[in-house]
Amino acid sequence: TKLGLTGNSDEEAAVANMLYTQFFCTLRNNGLSHDGDHYSVTSLVAAKINEVDLSLRRRYQEMHRVNDWTRPERSLAALGVFEEQL
Repeated sequence: TKLGLTGNSDEEAAVANMLYTQFFCTLRNNGLSHDGDHYSVTSLVAAKINEVDLSLRRRYQEMHRVNDWTRPERSLAALGVFEEQL
């Protein structure tokens, strides 16, 4: 690419594309907001205020499409995708 932001190999380019897709579709709720089903700042703030135990960090990659995870659990899992790459 012109800016060289996708890395030096096909694998690094794939990771960059995956992270962008994860950001846009999950954290940005397909470009609509920061408050969707898979990532919600509001639910994370509420969980902190209410002292909800979120010590069990699940991996987003292990989440089934239909699941019983809470919004704060899904939100932390979505953030975990970035933490694993950084």
